[in-house]
Amino acid sequence: MEKNPLQRAMEDWHLLQDDLMITKDQLREANDLNNKLLTEVDFLRSELDKVIVEKDRYQRYSVEMATRLSSIKEVITTAESDARMYALKPPIPSQAAELPEDDVRSVQGIISRLPVNAFQ
Repeated sequence: MEKNPLQRAMEDWHLLQDDLMITKDQLREANDLNNKLLTEVDFLRSELDKVIVEKDRYQRYSVEMATRLSSIKEVITTAESDARMYALKPPIPSQAAELPEDDVRSVQGIISRLPVNAFQ
């Protein structure tokens, strides 16, 4: 038995309404998921900005350290080359300076007047 066109139209309309409700539910779920993802993206962007700032700080620190180490290396290299240029040589024995006889006698006089236990 064949359905009349009005019944078929009503059944099709009910099917379309069911599809519309399902599509609306899917749209609401997709919008909720989209909002959650947008919130997560905002959070991740703020974290990325923090990490970029921290990376820049560490990068500046590493450049400063590399510069300091380079300066230290340069000082060491210069000291080594200077040391090679002025190789260690045994010291030249210095001759004892001759003191005038009057000075020797006056120092001996001062020492002789000191108490005996001064050097003990």
